[in-house]
Amino acid sequence: MTAIETTPTEKKCPCGKPAAHLTAPEDSADWACRVPDPQALLTAREVVDLYPLSVPALDRWRLEGCGPRSFTVAGRVLYPRGDLDAWCARVGVSQGPRKSPEPAAGAVECKPWCEYGDGHAGATYRADQCCYSPQLRVELSTHLRIEESVIDGPEWVPGPDYVNVHAQQVAGEDPRICISHAGEDDVFYTRDEARQLVEALQLLLGQIEAQA
Repeated sequence: MTAIETTPTEKKCPCGKPAAHLTAPEDSADWACRVPDPQALLTAREVVDLYPLSVPALDRWRLEGCGPRSFTVAGRVLYPRGDLDAWCARVGVSQGPRKSPEPAAGAVECKPWCEYGDGHAGATYRADQCCYSPQLRVELSTHLRIEESVIDGPEWVPGPDYVNVHAQQVAGEDPRICISHAGEDDVFYTRDEARQLVEALQLLLGQIEAQA
């Protein structure tokens, strides 16, 4: 029997291009194909049409390494719909446009820990008059996490190697603590929840050190 020679099938991106193009620089148009459905990429304006967020807040979060995941494609900042929905679910933001947002009424009194300290007088809405503390970073040893690959499915990849922690407070609301894993996963805590987290960590450390 004569063996039939076969040529290995080249893996392709869902867009139809060879998988090799996925290594394109992040600022190139080809890079958008790393996202399974290019139609699911939203501009900041499209994001605020879906959720009660604001473009200034999205810009600030992106620059500070927190908020919903975003990509820069050919000079445009875009938000994958799936990541946006997941982030909003985590932080308790329900879908729907802003309903009669309260306009900013001049400067507000910043908290002593606010890194801006300017009263946020330039904000359009009161919800954007938010105090942010300086970010505290905790360096981590590199660890593995599961990531969904558009080509090979779930795979283990190196995870974030630092955690950012900061406080934020919108004028007239209670402060919250945000913990961000390398700007990817934002979790917000009330003061009571933050205290419980600290107490849990201290309890675990005490148990570990007692056995050392």
